[in-house]
Amino acid sequence: MAAFVQAYNDLRVEPDKKIDDMRLIIGAANVIAERWPESEKANEARMVLGQLYKAGKKPIEAAEWFKKVPEGDPKYPEAQLAAGQAFWGAYGAATRLPKDTRPNTETLSEWKTAAETHLRTGIAKLSSVLPEEDDVPQDLVVAKISLAEILLSQGKDKEASRVLLDDPQSVVKAVSVDDESKRPDQGVRRRPIAKLTFILLLRSYIGMGLDRLGDARATMRTLESIVAGDSGSDLTDLYVELGRMLKAELERFKLRMQSFF
Repeated sequence: MAAFVQAYNDLRVEPDKKIDDMRLIIGAANVIAERWPESEKANEARMVLGQLYKAGKKPIEAAEWFKKVPEGDPKYPEAQLAAGQAFWGAYGAATRLPKDTRPNTETLSEWKTAAETHLRTGIAKLSSVLPEEDDVPQDLVVAKISLAEILLSQGKDKEASRVLLDDPQSVVKAVSVDDESKRPDQGVRRRPIAKLTFILLLRSYIGMGLDRLGDARATMRTLESIVAGDSGSDLTDLYVELGRMLKAELERFKLRMQSFF
């Protein structure tokens, strides 16, 4: 299987043109899984196939392989997070397609539900085994950010804020730095992850209403400092982005109000 994977990676063409190579890998993985279904090697094969499909921009196929890793395997939390991210990525990509080419509403709903389920499972499993004093792994930070996005899309603003704020493994704490001018370019503290975290937190505060206006203002100031700390960034772009976000939140608020009347 390792030889087939190497051959697949060495062939410098689009994934759609490497179907025969992928069939060889799948066949080898299935032989391993059938002969030694409970072995670490079988689950390693499943993870490899999931990653290959992910790299080939086939998130649903990737998710199906990640899902096959059983709960007793040490890679189970990682596999659950990967499956959740794959389903959420597929959902996000599909919603950006023209209406006449995107999957139907039922399929999109299934992908979104699957993303939430697998992310919750992976987050809970991984959180339970991590020492509280250790740095938060990037996979866990990104998974919590994705879960917060899903919750915000469902109008669960308070729960989304807790996902980002609460210990153990607080995302807000994990991405924060004392000096924005010295923010690292790698790891969970890099600027794009921090910016997205605080944008989502701001959305949650706005969604919770006037009672959290003070928190929203403080979060806005943090966002400004994150962007201002990058010499190549323009605050104007942030304000334009936040303007779009506020417009979307206002529309969501109107729909929520209409449901009461």
